[in-house]
Amino acid sequence: GLDNFLGAGYPGYEGIPAYQRDLLRQSQLPVAYAHALLATLSLENFNDPTLVAQMVYQGKIALATEALTGYSIETSEVLGYRPEEWSFLETSESNIWEVMVREKMLFSTDMMVRQRLAEPAPFSKLGTAMDGDIPGRVARYIGYKLVKSYAENHRELSLKEIIKIRDAQKFLRDAQYKP
Repeated sequence: GLDNFLGAGYPGYEGIPAYQRDLLRQSQLPVAYAHALLATLSLENFNDPTLVAQMVYQGKIALATEALTGYSIETSEVLGYRPEEWSFLETSESNIWEVMVREKMLFSTDMMVRQRLAEPAPFSKLGTAMDGDIPGRVARYIGYKLVKSYAENHRELSLKEIIKIRDAQKFLRDAQYKP
């Protein structure tokens, strides 16, 4: 309910970890509403347990959330990042992608990899020196960039058509994503 958006400093949130408390702000209300609405559309491919499938799913949700909110909310806010986290991701995107590709994380079905990169956490763990600096759920950020690149390179497709695509590898092949 609305009591989930009273601001990180709200006394009732004291027992909640800081990285989760940061999302309990009023600006997240339309994002949460859009996410809840999109969750009813069954956009996830449960037959594909790879990290890239989860990334594409989260990317589709983010892209559709932007559209549902009339592009009135910053992308960083849609993805749940503070400005300094967004800045880090924007500057480190190519390095993060390079590590994910080199370490063959994209096609990993290991739940630990998914947990380290796609699940809510104070930071993401790629196994590099920058681990403590990479914001949590980095897979969501890269997934958004991948899906956005696909959409930009396939303007003949509507958003509705794009979010219905269940083949994550199609996004990888056809997005021409090059951070």
